[in-house]
Amino acid sequence: MITNFLQHRLDRRRLVPVFALGLLLILPLSISAQRLDPPLFSPAPRQTPPPGQLLLAKPHIIKRIVTRPVVTKAQLNQALIAEAFRGNAAHVAGLLTQGADPNAKGPTGTPTLCYAVAAKSNTVAALLLGHGAHLNAADPHGNTALAEAVGLRADALVKLLLQKGANVNARNGAGFTPLGIATVNNDAAAMRLLIARGANVNTPQQRGVMPLELAAGLEHPEAVRLLIEAGALVNATAKNNTTSKTEEPLLLIALAGSRRASADPKTADAVKNADSILLELLDHGANANARSTDNRLPLLVSTALGDLTATRLLLEHGANVNAQDDLSRTALILASAQGDASLVRLLLASGASVNARDKAGYTPLLWATRGSHTAIAGELLQAGAEVDQGNTQGLTPLMAACYLGNLPLTKTLISHGANVKAADRNGYTALILAVHSGSVPLVQMLVSRSADVNAHTHQGLTAVNYAGGHKALLALLLPRLAAHPVPTSAAGMKTLPLAPLVPMAPNAATNPATPANPSPTANPSSAINPGLPMVPPGPGLPSITHLPSGPLVPGANGTPHLPGQP
Repeated sequence: MITNFLQHRLDRRRLVPVFALGLLLILPLSISAQRLDPPLFSPAPRQTPPPGQLLLAKPHIIKRIVTRPVVTKAQLNQALIAEAFRGNAAHVAGLLTQGADPNAKGPTGTPTLCYAVAAKSNTVAALLLGHGAHLNAADPHGNTALAEAVGLRADALVKLLLQKGANVNARNGAGFTPLGIATVNNDAAAMRLLIARGANVNTPQQRGVMPLELAAGLEHPEAVRLLIEAGALVNATAKNNTTSKTEEPLLLIALAGSRRASADPKTADAVKNADSILLELLDHGANANARSTDNRLPLLVSTALGDLTATRLLLEHGANVNAQDDLSRTALILASAQGDASLVRLLLASGASVNARDKAGYTPLLWATRGSHTAIAGELLQAGAEVDQGNTQGLTPLMAACYLGNLPLTKTLISHGANVKAADRNGYTALILAVHSGSVPLVQMLVSRSADVNAHTHQGLTAVNYAGGHKALLALLLPRLAAHPVPTSAAGMKTLPLAPLVPMAPNAATNPATPANPSPTANPSSAINPGLPMVPPGPGLPSITHLPSGPLVPGANGTPHLPGQP
């Protein structure tokens, strides 16, 4: 019995090390399992065994595997847009392989392809197209990828998209086609690519403006040449602004460009461009006599602008030198009024009528006199101008010269036979107007030429009345008045006595204190100084209020979050 008891005790002692060893193995595993964090998300997955497989980090320690989270399609698409805008071809390729949609759109509706164009990345654009991106999808502004590429002057992308079959005549929301955008940008390379692929050069752009009108108005001679060679209509008309119903020919638009350029002395090249464009249009059949709907003519516009080169070009291409506008003005009338001697000579040499009259009856000579352009008046007289041809109120060049007190011009007119005794419809003579000017030499010359001192206006006033208290003038006039009865007064119709031979007292009803009104109308000053002929208003350029801009891309308002970013 003692032997059995001892054997039992010995066996129990042998089991203690076994239990202890078991506890030492199990306890660390239990503690390690309790301390592991929940599953984590990693945007860059590591090589791990399939879920559920155990990995022994150390011979006697086992770790539980961290499982990879699921990436959604939306996250892939968002990442694709961001990488396309960055031009990262490798990442784009990887995302497409993982199932990202090549036609995904950003928050504003811009297609992924437009983001690639914004990055000017041919490689990314080709990848997207190779995976089925829609070639003609448009952004919220109606811009296709081709329109965006043209607007960004990315000619290599333009070529790629055209090779893939992009719609070359698609309009954006502002009404522009890719060709219209290239024309505005003066991008000749893109224009050639687009025209070669069938772009319509006569497709109206924003507000109906043709590409050729854009090129002419913006002074782009090479663009004008390309469009004409491709069949653009050189005699098309366009509205000069959004509200007006006035339509004007291309030549007027080209002349408007010339006017704008010549206003800045630093833009000699721009003036040269404008002349080049005008010549290109004329050489290809533009009508030199085309009128706008408000009756403006290219020749009158070029003359009013003082553009000698343009005027010569128009005359050489058949412009009618005697054409009149709605006020019956000719080019010679405008040139004479402005005192442009070079234009006057050119127009006279081209056969301009020297005695043409506008609606108010003004001739080139009368307008030159009104502007005190003595040299031009002399040239017009040499060319056969009628020296006594007056306007509708009877105002002659000599009367106008005397009113202005211009002694040299008066001498020139008298030397060509001007009538010193002529009177207008209200009875005003050259002498009365000369007295009004206060020029003693001028009055002296007229008196020496037998001007009638006793001539009176319809109000019964003579030159003496207008001399006022001017002693020198009275000394010239009174001796010649003594042998004649003094004119009657318009107010009382009484004959004034010869003595004391003094001027009539000023009377508000008959004679102003200062004779400021000797003229052919109730307001003589305005009649003698009617203002220069109205210069034809410069034709308005095509109005461009919104040109296509770049797409609404990530980065403008913050790059879209990538998967795994906070």
